[in-house]
Amino acid sequence: MNIKDFYESVDETKEITIGYLKYRKITVLDEDSEVVRTWPVFRCLFVEFLIGEENFIFFKGKWYVIDENYLASLRSFIQRYEVEVDFLTPWNGVDSEEDFNNQIAVELNGQCWDRKLYYTDLYSYGIEFCDVLSTDHIYHVKKYTGSQLTSHLLMQTTVSAQLMNSDKDIRNWINIKVEEDFGGDNLILNDDLTLRNNDIEYFILLMSQRDGLLSNILPFFTLITMHLTIKRIVQLGFSVRVGKI
Repeated sequence: MNIKDFYESVDETKEITIGYLKYRKITVLDEDSEVVRTWPVFRCLFVEFLIGEENFIFFKGKWYVIDENYLASLRSFIQRYEVEVDFLTPWNGVDSEEDFNNQIAVELNGQCWDRKLYYTDLYSYGIEFCDVLSTDHIYHVKKYTGSQLTSHLLMQTTVSAQLMNSDKDIRNWINIKVEEDFGGDNLILNDDLTLRNNDIEYFILLMSQRDGLLSNILPFFTLITMHLTIKRIVQLGFSVRVGKI
């Protein structure tokens, strides 16, 4: 939930106080409109501040100071995998993810796989294998608007790498989709479903017009998730790069 959604639900004459935030509730309903769980808005707030030279987070109703050495180690780790994306036209800040994915697919002489979902008994939801595919990279692309969407992207990338590593059915599915949607032009798999390029890389690409490296602008918990995502993808035998465009 975005904080803007909360503000839009508040009467303009209402003063937003700590007491009001503790009184107002966020409720999760199931498909039958039955209440699953309820929390005060106050305990759902997540905020990160730089005050002086220290980083603070407000999480589940409490303030925490982030250990500077740990934060520096996270940023240093991610910087080892971060690259300047100077080989693609920068996002203009307006285009949708769908339009942008189609654009970079053309620039890369690749294929747009956005919204093509793979289903498996291993997961209860459809998996986006990637957003854009080239002969050298498996791109996962997301507009950077907050930590929740970024964490979703990182989870999606991890699941894709795990399936590519251990689930033979996903490669059969890729072959089928290539025949259906791309005229049989399989960019990454041989006829026996082995990888054409054993050095193919996963590329996590965030659309943002903010200045600075991702490792310096991402929120604390997103840095943690990205750190774990990179480590997991490497453990699965793939190289990985991250970048902002």
